[in-house]
Amino acid sequence: MDKLNIKDKPQQIFNADETGVSTVHDPSKVVGKRGKKSVHSKTSGERGENVTALCCVNAEARVLPPMLIFKGQRVSQALMGNAPANTLFACSKSSFIDSDLFNNWFKKLFIPNLPPQRPVLLILDGHSSHITVDLLETAVSNQIEMFCLPPHTTHWTQPLDRSVFGPLKRSYNLCCEAFLRQNPGRIVNKEEKNRVQEGKDQRKMEREEKKKKKELDQTLKKRIKTNKNTKKRLAKNKENDSSLAKDQSDSTCTYCNGNYMDDNSDDEDWVKCTRCSDWYMCNIVSD
Repeated sequence: MDKLNIKDKPQQIFNADETGVSTVHDPSKVVGKRGKKSVHSKTSGERGENVTALCCVNAEARVLPPMLIFKGQRVSQALMGNAPANTLFACSKSSFIDSDLFNNWFKKLFIPNLPPQRPVLLILDGHSSHITVDLLETAVSNQIEMFCLPPHTTHWTQPLDRSVFGPLKRSYNLCCEAFLRQNPGRIVNKEEKNRVQEGKDQRKMEREEKKKKKELDQTLKKRIKTNKNTKKRLAKNKENDSSLAKDQSDSTCTYCNGNYMDDNSDDEDWVKCTRCSDWYMCNIVSD
């Protein structure tokens, strides 16, 4: 990056890598009774079909359209449903990538989506399909510098492996579980894989319902707490009112219902009614 002078230009730094996604997802943990030897979880079968996804992102988190590689001789329209916009579809005998497919992705998808600034750095692993004479000539003519990561280190040095593919597959597994749960009798295959979006939508609805229920529980708890505080406050006010009424009854003249008032005389034990001038002796509590 120092050599190309792009250390502070994240829009010109790209990383590309492939990952395989099977139609048989990895089920999440299942809670079972202690001592039970076998606990079952529903999947789409014992062996699934692999689909390879070639993904590419740059250092400023811009995601390029993916390339999906299916096993077979041709790609049918049924396999293209619900795919991201401008996705490039391809097929091979084993559903794995080869030099022709990578060269096709490089020319038809990668170069057209590059920014106008040059040079561009492309970080990728050293798979044989990534290094061909035709590909290197195309890269040089477009001012694209290709950097191959050292072998047996990509699980630590490959950015896509470290931060993208893990969360992607966990989300895919959860979507498959939701899809199978909401569609009894159906399985995830190449045609249904693109419709796993239904499971994603269902998971989104479940999360929203769970969030609404949590907010409702919090609101109810808050109201209950408020009601308890209100009852305590009312009980305290009632007690204060009764004490005040008692004090008022003790300070009311028995003849004219007037109020007694201390006349600030030297005799502190007597008070005088303001209406009829009757005198009243205050109660003295001895220690």
